[in-house]
Amino acid sequence: MSIVQIRQDFSKQLINVHLQLSPKNHEVTRLINEFNTFLEQKKLLSHYGIKPYYPHFPLHITLFMTDFPMTNSQLIKERTQKLTAPWQTIKLTAQDFVVSPKGYVMLRLKSNPTIERFANDLVTTLAPLRAPNPSIPSWAKPDPKRVALCNQYGSPNVFSYFDPHLSIFSADHLHPKQQMTLYNELQQALKEFTRTHNIDVAVYGASIGIGLADESGQITQELWSFNLNSPARG
Repeated sequence: MSIVQIRQDFSKQLINVHLQLSPKNHEVTRLINEFNTFLEQKKLLSHYGIKPYYPHFPLHITLFMTDFPMTNSQLIKERTQKLTAPWQTIKLTAQDFVVSPKGYVMLRLKSNPTIERFANDLVTTLAPLRAPNPSIPSWAKPDPKRVALCNQYGSPNVFSYFDPHLSIFSADHLHPKQQMTLYNELQQALKEFTRTHNIDVAVYGASIGIGLADESGQITQELWSFNLNSPARG
């Protein structure tokens, strides 16, 4: 169904096609809240001026994100809706918290062939609609394979590089030296947190969303959402 009216805009926009979580995701939302609270108790968030994404942005799992001309918005909607029509709701499992040297933190999910197929099908279906001449993220440039994927499909995070996760926060505003200090502190904090908390909680995907995203991939405006089918009971 349409959630908002798209303005007539001929410019390109960063669009994130993503798996939206079911309202029953109490375990994973509680885990993320407890993790953020744990870090704040250690003054890591306030000291470094970090604001976690959730609950300010919806938790989601990015399946395919790139720039699209908004003139293709209806085609993006129609192709996504048609492709996802037979898909069923999916249960995933959290694996571990991961921190990068730049201070980006995510909750990585365990490998699952169903969500990988979802993502691959979306890339193949929607990539022809993307904007030409994609910008290659600086972190991807050292990897020739990622550069090739970005040039061909508009994203360096597709196919073999698809890594389903929930983003927790980033520290892009920090100086590289501060990022490295934060990285070391987060590594220690993660060890402490995982000793006292169960990480492998369930994550339920209930619908496919199409939304405008900011440069960090967070959904700033949902455009459409398509509910996935409930598994048949027999």
